[in-house]
Amino acid sequence: MKIGARFAHPRRSPLAGAITRTCLWLVLIVSLLGSRATAQQCMDWRAVPGMTRADIIEAATLWDPDADGPLSPRLVVAGRFTIAGWPNGIAAQNIAMWDGTTWQPLGMGVSGNEQYAAIYSLAVFGGELYAGGTFTTAGGSPITGIARWNGTSWRSLGTGIAGTPPSANLTYVGSMAVYAGELVVAGGFVSAGGMPMNGIARWNGTSWNPVSMVGAGINGGFTCLTVHNNELYAGGTFTTINGTPANLVAKWNPAGSWIALGNAIPGGGIDPIYRGSTFTSTSRVFSLGSYVGELIVGGSFTSANGVPASCVARWNGTQWR
Repeated sequence: MKIGARFAHPRRSPLAGAITRTCLWLVLIVSLLGSRATAQQCMDWRAVPGMTRADIIEAATLWDPDADGPLSPRLVVAGRFTIAGWPNGIAAQNIAMWDGTTWQPLGMGVSGNEQYAAIYSLAVFGGELYAGGTFTTAGGSPITGIARWNGTSWRSLGTGIAGTPPSANLTYVGSMAVYAGELVVAGGFVSAGGMPMNGIARWNGTSWNPVSMVGAGINGGFTCLTVHNNELYAGGTFTTINGTPANLVAKWNPAGSWIALGNAIPGGGIDPIYRGSTFTSTSRVFSLGSYVGELIVGGSFTSANGVPASCVARWNGTQWR
């Protein structure tokens, strides 16, 4: 088991105001430990040569460089940094791989405007490693927001994603999830593969397609995705999706629509924060996950469907707790 801390979220600072938060995320290295992943072994903590205190790790995942070959899966971390390993590290542009002994760069990594360039999400799809963020180049080539690494080079996903001109810095992928044999990506963009998208799209390995028709759009943004009980969930800053009331978190219906979790009316789902005499619009969902058959939701809120819940709540399929 490896643990890391994220102390700030630059994506939401330039894009949605100065929002700083602290969270603790866990990466379970089950594939590396195999049958040795026992509770007893969690008693022994060992340091991993990390980054400087000014650096930020935003995402981590396991990736097997040679698929069914002899190599073990590797831990890949990404975020905003230029050196991996401290004090005697190696140059690594916002992404690096740990083989259990040393850090390795992934080619030239990703870069862009120094104020914005970072990776916020990692995923493995079709044997390749995918990185999403606010970068404008990957491996030295012009690639915006999302790129894939095949072990030797970075490549684009077709014609990629695009935001609203003129600022490519506002074009980003903030979350990815593999669902129904495709890679679903969400973030700040208005098109993918040259087709109109409303901040969420799916990639089948060769081409882009919409998750849902753009329709009335979304009155906020997507910040996170997860697959729970074989169903796709999205969280963010929205209260409606394509005209459907859905406070900050919703489930995708493969028939072609989004479904609210709760009453699907104001007050259903995750409730806004009440400050003094008014409800603020600062409530948002930052993270989604699964635990013991329930959907776990984390973010900035004080209740879920009227149930008191300070920043974290769980959904059992029918009600919030």
